[in-house]
Order: sequence, then structure tokens, then C-alpha cells
Amino acid sequence: MSIAQAGDDILKIRWFVVGICLLAYTPLAQTAEGESPKPLTIAKEPGSNFDASNFAAGQGRELVIANCTACHSDKLVTQNRSDSQGWRELINWMQKKQGLWPLDPKTEDAIVEYLATYYGRPQVADDTRRPALPEHLMPPISSSPPTPPSPGRKIRD
Repeated sequence: MSIAQAGDDILKIRWFVVGICLLAYTPLAQTAEGESPKPLTIAKEPGSNFDASNFAAGQGRELVIANCTACHSDKLVTQNRSDSQGWRELINWMQKKQGLWPLDPKTEDAIVEYLATYYGRPQVADDTRRPALPEHLMPPISSSPPTPPSPGRKIRD
């Protein structure tokens, strides 16, 4: 076998492997029923296009589902935390930059109130962490950087 023939064989093997990989990924583009997935569309109006089962039960939940899950899942909403002002700023940003439709003031107020109530800023940095130390227990802050120990000197006994 010559070097040219060996090179051709390697090229054929590579194309064969690429073909097998493409065939292996083809089923991923189908749904469980074997149908092609729906084409991706941009939401232009309220309506739930994503899972909304994780939203907390409460006043305003249906408005949040109708307006928020038209574009993204409940997980994107529920992983965020903010106060009323922050949620309102986020809605305004989505309207200006992301194509969110205009909300009447009453609807926007109800959505903001729901989000701030159930997905407001936690009292501590993370609900699973202890609260921050009080100021009087914090270590002193020096304006100058710490002096490195001289060679051979122990830092602590």
C-alpha cells in the first residue's frame, strides 16, 4: 500500500465518522412523537410558551405567567431577586431593548408587586448563608497593604 492510498483511506474513514456523527444527532432535532419541533418564534403578545409550574401561588401569578413566560421559562424569572424598583427597571429595559409589549399601568403594578413579594431581595446575601457580621465585629481595614514577613521570621508562634 502506498502513502497516497493510505491517505485516501484515512480521508474516507474521517468522512465515514462525520456521517455517523450526523446520523447520531438527527433524532435530537425531533420531538418524542417523531415530529419536527415547532419553529422558534418571537413572542409579540402575552401567552405562556414555556413551563410556568415553579411560580409561587399568589395574587398576580396569572399575569406574570401570561406576560413573562411568553418569552422565557419561569426559571429565568425565579432565579432573579429584586425589589419593586429593580423589577420595574427590568421590565422597562425589556420594553426598550428586548421588544416586550407595552403594559398598562395596572397590569405592570400587579406584576411588579407579585415579583417583589415572592422574588424580592433576600434579607441576607443568600438564604442559605448566615447574616453578615455587624460592623463592630468586622476586622479593621488598613489603608496600607500588609507588610510581608521577613525571611526566616515566623508569622505566628
